[in-house]
Formats: sequence, structure tokens, C-alpha cells
Amino acid sequence: MITLTLAREGATVIAVYRRNDDAAKSLQEVIRDTDLSVVTIKSDVTDPAAVRKLREYLDEAQLSVDIIVNNARLRFPHRRVLDSEWSDYEEQLGISLRAPFNLVKEFVPAMRDRKWGRIINILSTATMTYPPGYSPYISGKQALNGFSISLAVELGEFGITVNMVSPGKIPKLEAEQDRAWLAEHLPLRRVGIPEDVANAALYFASDLSSFVTGTCLVVDGGALKIQGIR
Repeated sequence: MITLTLAREGATVIAVYRRNDDAAKSLQEVIRDTDLSVVTIKSDVTDPAAVRKLREYLDEAQLSVDIIVNNARLRFPHRRVLDSEWSDYEEQLGISLRAPFNLVKEFVPAMRDRKWGRIINILSTATMTYPPGYSPYISGKQALNGFSISLAVELGEFGITVNMVSPGKIPKLEAEQDRAWLAEHLPLRRVGIPEDVANAALYFASDLSSFVTGTCLVVDGGALKIQGIR
């Protein structure tokens, strides 16, 4: 949804994915017969060499990258710490920290030269509620949080802002029981939808947030303000 939201505002979006060919095809189906500018590219952004090739490809195509949205997520088994392996943490750190690091190394120098850029990193309210069984995931997102704030401090003088969006529960459409419970208990009395998260990212991508950096915007319908919703 972030891809479509930015594209509808006139951006040329390079949607990079690693494995999900079906999702990439679905995205192309959605934009077919529209004037939206979206290019899907299969690449492993956890691999520095792959990200370098991606940057070289975009340079050859004369496509400059002004906005980076790190929204990759890796499915993981819900295991408590004592039942986890270090490899569980490595996987999450790879997608949550190494991938954004690789993208920053390759694309931010050009942003610095142009004196303008936006980096938007998607976190999770799990980093504030600490549900059991999520330790590798939370550790990866917390690492991304620290990385984001450090970037914000270091890149601000070059006109580059770095901000974060932390979504709460965005239940799937088929989970009607969960949706009904959330709608009853959230302060806003409705469930979150992907557009809520996408609009937060759009704010940080726009000049409306030009004096905002190092900030995390929580998009959870007020769940963190009340008890009983984690």
C-alpha cells in the first residue's frame, strides 16, 4: 500500500522484493491501465553486492533515488528466548538492519550531494509492548530504531530527514473476530487499515515534514494508551 500511495502522489516507485513473485505480479496487475509509475525489481537487499548492482542499474536508467522506505519483513517462528537460536536473531538483524544499512551506503551519498532526501523506516509497536515469543523480531526492529536516530543526527545537515513509522495491529480481512474485538476496544473504535500506515509514510516523504527528523510516528489507533491491547 505504501508503494501505491506514493505512486498516486506522482512518485516513480522502485518496488524491490526478494522472494514474493506473486505479490510483485499482483502489484503489476493493480497498476495496469493506470498512469502510475511503478517498477518491480527482484533483488536481495541484505546482500551488499546486489544493492550495488541495483544502484548501478538505476544510475544507468537515470533514475535518482530521493526517498527510501525500508518496509521489509521476514516471517519468523514465535519462540521464547530460551527456545531460540542465534540464527533466528541473525535473520531478523539481516532484514531489519543490514538491508537498510546497505541501501544507505549505496544511495545516500547522492542524496547528500543533492542536499535533499527522505528515509522512512517501518518499525512496530511490538518494540514498545514486548510480546513473548517476539524477541528476535523486536531485537531487529530496535536495532533499526537506533540506526535511524543515528542517521537522523548525522544526515540532517545535508537536508536528509530520517523518520520511523510504528504500526500497531493491522488485522487481516479474514480475521473478523479479531477485527470486531479491536474495533470495540480501541479508542478510535475502528481497526487499522494499510492505508493508515501508508499515509504516515507519505507524510514523512513529503515537504510537510521538512522540519521533522529522528521521530517515530505510532499508528495504532491509540492502543498503547490503554491496557489490554499488546
